[in-house]
Amino acid sequence: MQKRTILIILLIILFSFLVFIIRTTQVPVLSFLAQKIAQPPKNLLYKLRVTSVDNKYKKLETENEKLRQKIVDYEKLRRDNQALKDQFETGATREFKLLPAGVLGSQGTFSYPTALIIDQGERSGVAHGMAVVFKDNLLGKVSAVSDNYSKIILTENERFSTLARTSDTNALGVTSGQGNFILFSQVSINDIINPGQLILSRGEINEQGFGIPPDFIIGKISEVDKNESLPAQSAKIESIISISQIDTVFVVMSL
Repeated sequence: MQKRTILIILLIILFSFLVFIIRTTQVPVLSFLAQKIAQPPKNLLYKLRVTSVDNKYKKLETENEKLRQKIVDYEKLRRDNQALKDQFETGATREFKLLPAGVLGSQGTFSYPTALIIDQGERSGVAHGMAVVFKDNLLGKVSAVSDNYSKIILTENERFSTLARTSDTNALGVTSGQGNFILFSQVSINDIINPGQLILSRGEINEQGFGIPPDFIIGKISEVDKNESLPAQSAKIESIISISQIDTVFVVMSL
């Protein structure tokens, strides 16, 4: 037991002596070893610092991305809520059952879209031929439906047509899409139509109780084509709203 204690004491003394020699010696080799023992490699410190900065930067980027997504979600929710508020405050649609739908995409050009894809389909009760509106404007009607999505042909689409009338003189005619404008045709030569007049839907309802409701704005007359030798006249109509700026539309489920 005493031998073991003496051995431990000798080892402690030897270790202390070696430390003292390394710290006080002027021998280059020992001095170099002392520096290496006392200080970690510089490149290791650099790597540690870079790794720490990279981790902080990545964490900050992740937090910023989450914040940006929250801002985007908030703005979309705010626009959707405003669209709902505006729509249900519109007198023309208060009596109808409406289904809000988000716009997922469009077909045609940016300036003249001819169709929209919305995020509501058969599971929500959407059916072929239902009208789609925004405030008191008629946008088009449903042309194709799947479980969760629907295609809307717009009033400028060449496949779209509906009965219509002028808002003030009640001149009757048919509106049909021409790709980049709407044609108001088959209007009696005796009726008065002028540039600036609003064109409203006349209404077309099928036996299921849905279709194109009356008195929704289709557009405004920009040009009139009238020849007294012909029995009918026509007019060019332009939409008064920008379809490309609309995020939420409303399907008229029943009238």
